[in-house]
Amino acid sequence: MLIKKIGHSEDILEQKDSEYKYLSPFLYKKDKKYFLLYCNRLSSMEFYGEINFSSSLDLVKWKKEKIRILPPFNNSYKSLVSPSLLSIKGKYFLFVEGQKEKKKSDILCYVSNNFKNWRLKSDFLLSSNNSSLTSPYAFKHINKIKLFFSINNNIIKLIELDEKLNYIKEQKCFTKKLKSEKYSIYSPNIIKLKNKY
Repeated sequence: MLIKKIGHSEDILEQKDSEYKYLSPFLYKKDKKYFLLYCNRLSSMEFYGEINFSSSLDLVKWKKEKIRILPPFNNSYKSLVSPSLLSIKGKYFLFVEGQKEKKKSDILCYVSNNFKNWRLKSDFLLSSNNSSLTSPYAFKHINKIKLFFSINNNIIKLIELDEKLNYIKEQKCFTKKLKSEKYSIYSPNIIKLKNKY
């Protein structure tokens, strides 16, 4: 990953010789420390990706943490990508895209009580037989979780959950309308400025 600065560029995370590439960064602040979560594709020879963590006190100097999230061991998913993290009442929820080999993805959730040891939340799964669900983004709003994601890179959908990840309702946010938008509607992200989202 590079941060481009005027006149030069500076690596904020250095890849090992054995690593292929880093994807889909997500920034999270915990206490006075920033955490950068990302997909680490370890090899160009094999379709694989795990979620890794790095930390920083100033958003410039980063240290790789010995925290990594591995795909489920039942071989259902070959890669995890697009992390999105939030905390609710002292518990951490990490939503990820679980990728299968045949361009099929589901939305999974990992849970941790201590931010270091993570387990798959086996009773939560967003999946569709006919569609690929990608790029989750979780946003906490008034005791509810608003989970945005893409369907086949053509639609952004919102599912509303309670704090125990029980389903409340869903809606389409927007869909592709132009020919040039085919397979390009994905990777949602929300920020709040004053009273607007």
